[in-house]
Amino acid sequence: MIVTMMALAGCSQWLTDYIKCCVSTTYLNDAQLVQRALQSAGLLGTGERILQAALPLYKSRDEGIADRLLGETVGSSPTLRNLITAGKAVEALGTGDTERATRHATKLLPVIGVYTPGRNMISDAIHGKPFNPFPFKEGE
Repeated sequence: MIVTMMALAGCSQWLTDYIKCCVSTTYLNDAQLVQRALQSAGLLGTGERILQAALPLYKSRDEGIADRLLGETVGSSPTLRNLITAGKAVEALGTGDTERATRHATKLLPVIGVYTPGRNMISDAIHGKPFNPFPFKEGE
């Protein structure tokens, strides 16, 4: 089962490379191709972050292993992202920008939080404005 999962993951990565570049990737050696197949198969679970921090497939701006591990952890943490969004809402409220605070706070709502027009309509309703789900025109 594990071998099949890795084989299918490797084939899908090869097919992706072939569609994009008409050849297999030239950026990775054979060991890195196996690592990419292992990560694509999902066999490591969250242990993939440790492998990616220790042996990154692609170059990153992060300097050391601790920086890469922190970047992998923070970048993939919904809880931390929600705390940061809540902090932005409180900060905007503290500066008196209630519209911005409302827009940040509505990002935390279940279901509505991922739907930008819904968040905009809630914010408009709170501030007594006419409903405009798309307040920003293209090019602004």
